[in-house]
Amino acid sequence: MMLERMLANHARDYPGLKLDIRLVDPYEPGGGRIWRRTQSPLLKLNTMLRDDSVFTDASCEIDGPISPGPSLSDWIAEVRAGRIARPDWWDDLLERELREVTHESFPTRRLNSAYLGWAYREIIARAAPGVSVQWVQDRVIAVEEPLNRPGDQSTPYFVRLESGASLEADLVLHTIGHNGSEPSPKSQELADFAERQGLSYVPPAFTADADFDWVMPGVDVIVRGMGLAAVDLVVLLTEGRGGKFVPDGEKLRYLPSGREPVLHIGSRRGVPYRSKVTTQQLGDTTRLEYLGVAFHESVAASQMSLDFDADVWPLVAAELLTGYYRELFTGHPELVRGEWGVFAREQRSHPYRPAR
Repeated sequence: MMLERMLANHARDYPGLKLDIRLVDPYEPGGGRIWRRTQSPLLKLNTMLRDDSVFTDASCEIDGPISPGPSLSDWIAEVRAGRIARPDWWDDLLERELREVTHESFPTRRLNSAYLGWAYREIIARAAPGVSVQWVQDRVIAVEEPLNRPGDQSTPYFVRLESGASLEADLVLHTIGHNGSEPSPKSQELADFAERQGLSYVPPAFTADADFDWVMPGVDVIVRGMGLAAVDLVVLLTEGRGGKFVPDGEKLRYLPSGREPVLHIGSRRGVPYRSKVTTQQLGDTTRLEYLGVAFHESVAASQMSLDFDADVWPLVAAELLTGYYRELFTGHPELVRGEWGVFAREQRSHPYRPAR
């Protein structure tokens, strides 16, 4: 998406400027590591098909040009109609999903990978003449500032790669996306405990990268947390091991394969997150109440430095609270007592705490 914005702005404002862009990543552009096609077809996005798009449209309020393109939903319609070709790695599972997926479906990450790969090629095809985009299949390990001090454009940055090669660049953009991290103190403590007790421990990780082959059928497994990674884990250790869901009246019944472990899932909250059943607003349109134009103007006019904890965070919290209750009062009035106007006035007079 950064590439799309860069090339769209370049085509509008600097079409005569030559650009040589190198994308350094060990994984193929488009799907990248997180949405790569070589992962289980059971793993899905946590956004609905209708909400997924790489391109800008008329709803975007941005300084750069609006360069429309197909959303994931539009792209699927074009593939179904034969106007966009399927990638050469397309298989029967994706073909079945293509036929059955709806706007309210949570598509697989592999389907999203196909869309993102197409979008990457489409973005490059839209570039102005004189633009070169090259994928460098490597990993950056260091970026050295220009010799004459940062910001000096007369000398280049040196980008050191894991392979031992290096690149020179006038500008470096760090678009790290889903990045890894060192184990937290708590994770290290759990790993040490597991080692002392002869147990196995998997630290927080992207589920598709973790190895669970060592988890034997019937063994007890403690899962810490009930977020998306936990859902992925359950899927991989149940359906991923041959279990299946079958109709049972108006419900579904799970038929185990016998290869599943026994999962004990918990979290600090003690309950699972609610399913993301819809992202469509039913109430009044969301608008900024505390962080809008007046806030920006006051910050720009102030000579004082901005303290995020004291000056911004309380307004962020108030903004989220107000938006939540606006939707509740105006979109789901049967769930509340009172009127939105009364609540809003009370909240406005005390923006740092919930209205009672």
